[in-house]
Amino acid sequence: AALKDLKTGLAEGFIKKETVSVLQKFVPQVLEHYPCWAVTSLSAGSRIPFIPGMFDLVMVDEASQSDIPSSIPLLFRAKRVGVVGDPFQLIHSTKLSTAKDTLLRQKSGLTKVENARFSYKESSLYDLVASRNGIEPIFLSETYRSADEIASYSNTTFYSGRLRIATNQDNLNIPDGMKRGIHWTDI
Repeated sequence: AALKDLKTGLAEGFIKKETVSVLQKFVPQVLEHYPCWAVTSLSAGSRIPFIPGMFDLVMVDEASQSDIPSSIPLLFRAKRVGVVGDPFQLIHSTKLSTAKDTLLRQKSGLTKVENARFSYKESSLYDLVASRNGIEPIFLSETYRSADEIASYSNTTFYSGRLRIATNQDNLNIPDGMKRGIHWTDI
């Protein structure tokens, strides 16, 4: 019943205090049977109780595409956080103007230059974490996602040749009459 109340309450914008206390009481049992959950940051609110430190570890994958505010509810539910991302891949996109972003940070008391790292427009969760002193990002030097003829462009352009293309190219399904690589088809 508490989970049903939770779902209904989230949809209506409020949750009964009794529902939260029941969920907090039974969360250890739920996690014992379901220790690993996978959700998007935007769907977490309708799928996971808003209980502080509910999870021992929350992993945020593709964090270079995650804006900071959308990540806060995930971080609230975590005792520890792992952040995984690639600053050379897609970033989150927004229609928020630089002027509006600056105004919002000013209204929030984030006026110092060093607080620019909290910019919604310019910073992802990955950027925020990577900018912290004492945090040394780990570079994963192998890729398994593409043939060498395709990945070599990104490797040269963005990674200074540090990537090892580890794809087993014998397993690639290449259409008849085509070679591996990037092809342009004029339509």
